[in-house]
Amino acid sequence: HKLPRAMKLASYLESKHFRTAAGLLIKRTRIIGFFLYVLATVGFFILPREDISRSSYFDENALMTGLATRQFDDAVTVNRVAMALRDLDQSEAISVIDKELSKIGLEVYQQNFSALLPIALVQQSTPTISGRNIYGILRAPRASTTEALILSAPFHTRDGTSNVYGIATMLSLANYFKTKNYWAKDLVFLFTSEGELGTEAWMDAYLGQQMPGIVASSLQGHSGSIQAVFNLELESPLFDYAEIVVGGTNGILPNLDMVNVVAHLCLVEGIQTTFHSPWSSRPTYQQSLMGMLLFGAHLAPGLPTGNHALFLRHRIDAVTIRGVGKTQQRRGTETQNVIPLGRAMEGIVRSFNNLLETLHHSLYFYLLPSSWRFVSIAFYTPPFGLFLLPLVLEISKPPNLLNSQSLFFHFTSTISLSHPPFSLVKNFFRTSIFAPLPRQACSSTYSNHIATLFSPKTSPHLHHHHHLLYHHHTCLFSQTSPHTPPLPLPHLHHH
Repeated sequence: HKLPRAMKLASYLESKHFRTAAGLLIKRTRIIGFFLYVLATVGFFILPREDISRSSYFDENALMTGLATRQFDDAVTVNRVAMALRDLDQSEAISVIDKELSKIGLEVYQQNFSALLPIALVQQSTPTISGRNIYGILRAPRASTTEALILSAPFHTRDGTSNVYGIATMLSLANYFKTKNYWAKDLVFLFTSEGELGTEAWMDAYLGQQMPGIVASSLQGHSGSIQAVFNLELESPLFDYAEIVVGGTNGILPNLDMVNVVAHLCLVEGIQTTFHSPWSSRPTYQQSLMGMLLFGAHLAPGLPTGNHALFLRHRIDAVTIRGVGKTQQRRGTETQNVIPLGRAMEGIVRSFNNLLETLHHSLYFYLLPSSWRFVSIAFYTPPFGLFLLPLVLEISKPPNLLNSQSLFFHFTSTISLSHPPFSLVKNFFRTSIFAPLPRQACSSTYSNHIATLFSPKTSPHLHHHHHLLYHHHTCLFSQTSPHTPPLPLPHLHHH
């Protein structure tokens, strides 16, 4: 009679050959771990190669990207509104925007909000910040109010400069879109103050939620479920290229189809695009590698990279389009202006107006070495797994093989939660920086937990230069790869 599979496996585990192989593996864990690290590093560095990464494409055929004729050419309104908004304070700018939206014929509403700041970060006379948002709704003439697209523009860019031309471009687009009757979704033109605080206050009120520390008035005007969000930041009417910002809280990314639509339509209008790296029409391997590393580096901290990031937490696809570059002509660089970008925005909105359902075909886990190529999760996961194997081998040792110098004993015996942070850092370097790779790998786990332990948690949110950081939504990215060198895993949900 044939032995059952379980008995065969048990007999094999008790065999001499298995014990010999297991013993050799355990004794050589450091050497094996070193070679696994080398293999993983090599695998990671070949990801940007053209035979590994893939060219961008559209999974959702309903987008019909670029098929519609784009006719936006309202430079007069852009310049007029920009001149009217220049050198105005926030209340005066809101009055100008209110008049413009009302003149266009949109439903105009305002929202007041205030936020309580952590005492440790307060550098003002009062521990609160107050602001006001304004938004206008263009109702869809060919459908009921069940779905909406958000076109937002903050009063200031992430760098703190005035977003006059971003607001002027949005108002000009609203004036142009009002004359068209092919909209199947409501268009909400949102203008927020105080950076991400204003966006958070408006979004919470729209979704019927309440963020601790933020007090906001209820919204008088509503639309349907939000399908997509496009945030525009322009410091000047002239810029060298458009940066497409996609990273969200904890590295959450929008659907890749959205990113490809924005990049493709900007290319059609002659606008150079990039993702956190200098633009190149035909990037070399070195440029693609640097682009992928910079892309991962922007995702690794887990912090929001723009107003769009707050929508990504609710699984609403969103991106920020940011004009980058000096306002003056530079040698060898063609400077762009807002009219081609406005036509690209028209094409983007019309593509998403065609959708009958939310984006779901394409990827949510990817790395972007350039504007036209991507690395999917199927390719960057194996190197990441190889980075993890040395830790698995190290912790697989029997207890009698863990000597007194092992990190699990030496480090935990010298560390206690009552020590001050400086002692923790000193003990960490003493025990790990000159240790073999697997032990240094394990020490990274302790250092990450130490950093988490002493991170500020005195408030539900941290406010620094008007940017939010939620300690229960944002965690240390390196804890997903506790023993590896910085390796970008581009999605870590807060759950």
